[in-house]
Amino acid sequence: MKKIQQILKLLIVLWSFSLINAQAAGYFSYITSITSPETRYHFVMEYWHATETYPNPCALVLPGKARCYIQINHLHSGKDTGGVADRAPWRCRENIADLPNEKAVVDYLVNQCGLSFPYVAYSQHAGTVTTDECIGFFLTTSAGGGSGKLVPNGVCGIAPPPAGKCAFVSDNLTLSHGVLDVEQVNNHEVTRQFSFTCNTNMPVRISSAQIDHYLDLKPDGSIRSLLTLNGSPASIGTQVNAIQNQYMTVDIRSKLQTFGTPSLGNFSGTTTLVLSIP
Repeated sequence: MKKIQQILKLLIVLWSFSLINAQAAGYFSYITSITSPETRYHFVMEYWHATETYPNPCALVLPGKARCYIQINHLHSGKDTGGVADRAPWRCRENIADLPNEKAVVDYLVNQCGLSFPYVAYSQHAGTVTTDECIGFFLTTSAGGGSGKLVPNGVCGIAPPPAGKCAFVSDNLTLSHGVLDVEQVNNHEVTRQFSFTCNTNMPVRISSAQIDHYLDLKPDGSIRSLLTLNGSPASIGTQVNAIQNQYMTVDIRSKLQTFGTPSLGNFSGTTTLVLSIP
């Protein structure tokens, strides 16, 4: 049987030698493994790219409430309800209801409540799995409460089997542009495929951990890769209607872009692809 995983590492390699830079807002999390006999989700909360134009999530999830508190938890029931209190190590016990926007909330969580990114920890599940569980931020109306409501502005990567329903067939993928002359680099493309499988018919979104469309292959940004999934920027992702127990195939393409004349050398970049519920 082929090994299946929840996350897929992508390596873009360039040897020798715009589109609109629309940024993905919200948080991005994924589960790296599950340990048993307890169902313990080990996760990475990669980032929360917040903006001043997006409202305080309390106003969206708990409108009109004078008190709003936030914690990391796992999706436990339904489409938006978390587990009982303190299922992950971090939570903020300060009222964030009156903060003006999403950026103000994230700044407060980092500066006043000790949150940092990437945040690596685990969340403990108890009882029967009844939904597509994932790790996200949840809001409650009390400082120590549980069963909060999921903050919607984010990618909440679903758990792999046996607790979850879907997983990648392989845990890594390499897109190699090979050996190129300097004048060949700009607009050079390479395409490959990867597969995932689900144990039930369901829609699945695949997206990357990038904050914008381009993946830097050099720190100064002189060589970048535009990654697409089935023709859509990987930072936005693509939706696939999975068929039960069948391998679903996704095209991934890397198109290089240069700024100035790139220096000779070996260049690479990595990103993480995650399965989530649309």
